[in-house]
Amino acid sequence: FEETELENVGLQLWNGCFLLADYLITNRQTLENQIILELGAGVGFIGVVLKYIVKHQGAIITDFKDSIVSLASKNIESSKDTLLTKTFLPLANHANDISSHFRAIPVECRVLDWKETFNPFDLDPNHNGINSGWTSKDRDLLHSSHPVLYLAADVIYDDLLTIHFFTKLGQMIQPNEELLLTIEKRINFSLPLQRELINGYDLFLFLIHHDRMKFTSLSNITDQIVVTTDDRSLQNFRNDTKGKTVKECIKSIRQKNFYGHCI
Repeated sequence: FEETELENVGLQLWNGCFLLADYLITNRQTLENQIILELGAGVGFIGVVLKYIVKHQGAIITDFKDSIVSLASKNIESSKDTLLTKTFLPLANHANDISSHFRAIPVECRVLDWKETFNPFDLDPNHNGINSGWTSKDRDLLHSSHPVLYLAADVIYDDLLTIHFFTKLGQMIQPNEELLLTIEKRINFSLPLQRELINGYDLFLFLIHHDRMKFTSLSNITDQIVVTTDDRSLQNFRNDTKGKTVKECIKSIRQKNFYGHCI
């Protein structure tokens, strides 16, 4: 895998990614009948697991721009020889037995920007322009009779991105489908607040504990948050954030400590 500068946190491997890979390998028998869609693939480590180690009906891994997707694709393909020589070949009695341990399953790499309105499930194969490589074959895979399993590792590290993530997920996921999400808490010290802060994590807890929350499209920071619930704490949240931008809503959440209702 290629090295990156520290500032490119999305192109680094975090512990949540290793945990997700371990879970997929340990529970690989449960994946055989599922379509896999990964959000925020980064360098493509989970893609390697999906292509060479676990069996499934097809997988698409995504990230928000072409350069990242290209890097993930390159890493997946370049991992083949290493896996063959250091992992699978020692398990085989002889070279002819390698096929019983090594099976490469197609894994497609596509661009999916959570901030954009594009939904791959609504893909029009005749208009690929901004869809960055999505094809009618991808659409057919996602609309097959097999359930879609969504994967995400270490994508919770920023408040706005956390909202965009759940907004995009909400466009796609169906009631009978699941998301496997793993997180490494990234603890930072905030000079303005003079305390430790885990960007995105508290907001993440708030969202998953109150799944009745619905968002409008968040294509920019001026969009509004809409909450539909009878819960008093969330009703207070709605009243306090009415008419505010996303950034103002996040600030209000931190000041009012609405997270206390979730933990």
